[in-house]
This record gives sequence, structure tokens and C-alpha cells, in this order.
Amino acid sequence: MNPGTPPRSSAVLPLAALCSTAFAASLQAETIREDSFAITPGWNLIHIASEPLETDPREALAGIDWDSLWTWLPPAGGPASTRTDGRWVVVYRSAPKFLNTLHGFSGPAPYVLLAKSGGTLRVRGAWRPNRSGIGGGRFELFGPTLPAGAPPSLAAYFSRPGVRESVGPIFEFSGGSYRRVNDGTSLRPGAAYWVRAAQEVPEPDPVRVDAGFGGLRFDAQTSLQEFEIEVGESAAPRQLSLKARASADGISTTAWIEVQKGDGSFAAIGTGATLEVPPGQTNLRVALRARQEDLTETSLAFQAAVLQVDAPNGSAEVGLELEAPTLQGIWIGEAAINEVERMSAYGTGYSPAPSLPLSLILEVPQAGQPRLLPCLEVEGNRDGKNITVRFEAALFHEKVNLTGALGSQGASGTLSSTISLQANHPLNPYRHRYHPEHTAGYDITRSLKLRFGAQGSGQLPESPFATVGILSGVYEEDLSGLAQEPIRVRGHFRLRKLAGGTATPCSAPGQ
Repeated sequence: MNPGTPPRSSAVLPLAALCSTAFAASLQAETIREDSFAITPGWNLIHIASEPLETDPREALAGIDWDSLWTWLPPAGGPASTRTDGRWVVVYRSAPKFLNTLHGFSGPAPYVLLAKSGGTLRVRGAWRPNRSGIGGGRFELFGPTLPAGAPPSLAAYFSRPGVRESVGPIFEFSGGSYRRVNDGTSLRPGAAYWVRAAQEVPEPDPVRVDAGFGGLRFDAQTSLQEFEIEVGESAAPRQLSLKARASADGISTTAWIEVQKGDGSFAAIGTGATLEVPPGQTNLRVALRARQEDLTETSLAFQAAVLQVDAPNGSAEVGLELEAPTLQGIWIGEAAINEVERMSAYGTGYSPAPSLPLSLILEVPQAGQPRLLPCLEVEGNRDGKNITVRFEAALFHEKVNLTGALGSQGASGTLSSTISLQANHPLNPYRHRYHPEHTAGYDITRSLKLRFGAQGSGQLPESPFATVGILSGVYEEDLSGLAQEPIRVRGHFRLRKLAGGTATPCSAPGQ
């Protein structure tokens, strides 16, 4: 494939699973960034560095006068003899829809845009790590990550050992025609290039950040995070610049981000920080701390930013997210019922009983009373794939509004409610619609109470480090309608706040 003008041819799980560390860590909130591109009449090679929020190409490009949008799908991997040919996919602005082969606007990815006139394209998107490689033996579109202030030259960018020997000719589209990029030519931020490599180069970027797929997350349990920067080999000392940009969500700032200095103390990152890399050193560990003291308001509870690491030969980014501890949100967990009231010669009292797990989904809204939910649908990300998982609290057949109040940070307070299950209710466990003797069950009334911060009998005190970001206390319930006297049970509950993702209350089965 030679560079040239693009051709114009054509799940239900038990609630306990939500506490899985692997799934909880993969739930992602959105760090929003906005990039702008100077568009000229004719062909433009651009690189979208985020995952656009607007996935419809027509809506995403509505701010400019454009004709068509193209991207090149390289051949599939494998031996050269078994590779399939690469192909162009395109969406036209005014042509019939059946001609379009590009049906979604996604990223990070390079695109070729044909514009009728000049303008500025602004793309709002969710931050995602840009880890695109370069295939071997063919031309591919590649978008480098570059510092906006002083972009490096071509030779400086592809300077890592193993990369500089593999990358061959590079072309850019400028002034209405293609031209080869020389070693001393400065690369352009936001641009895409045609690159041909002699062999596959999985990670061509000179600066790499090892912080996981989802970036760095801070919450009630984690206020300190470390990540590693790989800067390549050099016999001379170098300086790295750290700059934080607040998420373009309208509420985020960068005032909460602190970076560790050489003497071990922490300081606000402010307008930026400079780190020294000694000669011969290829890796540098950086520690960040989240300052949460001034983020007690609900509107400020979630903060997000993009941290840009600039080196003389390139740039890299990492997403930062902070969820300050607040009561508002959805808490999930369970109660362990392990005591029941029994009669004896000395009166009534609670006795140990086999433990019964009781799933709980507690919603604490910003305004109004808390409530228990029967089920929850959670949109998250696992192994880079978007998934939707449904969780259920089986013993609560409908939303249960709670009365009472919670104390500061949920360390005290009582919430209570009464649940009625009529004899002919479809979910009454003592009713069987097909049995002539059990067409109706019993009128059941459940009076429940959650006492936050209370300690259950026989329950050992927990380590303070294990209770950060946790709501716990004593669960009590009186069950009436099955015996002459109410059946009273109690136990202890433990709830953890649902972190990240998008949670939507749903209806329980049978409703």
C-alpha cells in the first residue's frame, strides 16, 4: 500500500460477584478531554487521541464543512502468506447511507478527512491510553503523541533502540500534496502520518507510562498512587515536565493533585512540575497523592484530569480519577443473619443460628430518603470490553423507602422500613398458582432496621484500615404473619460503595 489520496470506492450474577476486585477495578468513570484540529480545504490527516463521546460521524463533524471521513484498516495479523488485504472504510456526508462502510466514530485512531472549507474541528472524548503500534512491511496510518509546546523532530521521536532501525520512510500530507518527512523535521501535534516499517513495532513511542489500562484511580481507600515512566537510553541528563489538564466535564479541577518532590514531601502540581532523569537511567518512578479536604461537596465528589508527561523526544498521558468519600451513591454488600430470638424459662433472648446471607443494595440519593433496591444494572469495562451486568437482592421484591437519618460519613444513624407481602402477591413464597390448596399464601409483614456504626454481639472489632470506605452496622428484622408471635432475627451488615461505571436501578423479576 503506497501513500496517496484515499480511493472513492468502497448477563445475571449474584450480588456477591460485584465485590470482585477484578470487576470493581475495571469499572471506569469518564475523564473527558477536548482536542481541536485546524482543518484546511482538501485532505487532512488527523489523529483522534480520545474515544469520542459522539460516535455518529455526522454529528461529531457537524461544526465543519466536510465531504467524507476515511480510515485505513490494515491487514489482519499473521504470516505474510495468510494476511488479508487492508481496506478503506468511509462515511459520506451527503451520499446515500448504503454507500457508507464506516459506521462509527471511535478512537484513539487516525483518520483522513476531506473538507470543503477550512475551520476548527473540536472533539470531546473520554481519555483512553494510546498504544497503537506499527505493522511491518506495509504503510500504515500512525498518530504520535506529542507535547503541544515544543514537538520533537522525527529522528528524536523514533529514537528508541529497536525502533529507529525498523522505521523506514514517513510521509505527511501538507500543502495539498504528500511529502517525505526528514529526520530534522518537527512533527505536528494532532497530525497522522503514513509510516512504513521493515518489521512490526508494537510500541514505537519514545515515552511510555506504565499505569494500567484505566489510568490511576484515587478513592476513600487509595490516596497515594505510583506509576513508572520509561524514557529510553541517554548518556546526558534529561528533564521531564508534568502538566495536569482538568477533565472537560465542567466541575473538575487540578487542585487536588499533588506530586512527590525529591526530598519526599508533596506539593500541588499547579501549572506543572519538573523531574530530573540522571544520565544512563531509563525508568523513573513518580508518586502522586490526592488531596480531598476541600472536596466534601457532592458536586465536587468526582474529579478527573489528564496528566501529560513531556520529554525532549516525545510525550505520554495518563488518566487520573478521584472519587472523594461521600454518602451519596449506591452501596452494595450483604447482611449475615446469625441470631434468632428464642423463648426460654428465663424469658426471651437472642441465640446463635446458622448464618444466612442477605444481599443488600442501598441507594443514598443527593436529595430525599435512602432506599433499598431490588436489582441493579451496571455498565462497566472488563478486559477492554464494555459489558452490562445485572445484580439482584432476591429478598427485596420492590424498592423499599427507608426512614431515619445517617450520621456523618455513615458512622451512626438508623434507617428503618416496613415491607408488606400480600397473600396473593405473585412473589409470595407460600402461594402456588397451580396447586388447589395453595392459591393464596400468608399476609407477611417485615419490619427491618439498619443501625449504622453499631457492633453486633460476638462480632470482633475490625482493623480501621479495613473499614475505610465501608458502611457497616447491625441488621434487625421482625417477621410477622407466619406464627402467633413475630419472628425476630438480627445480624451484621457490611456495604461498599459502587465505584465508577454507570449503575441503573431496575425492576426485580415478576414485576
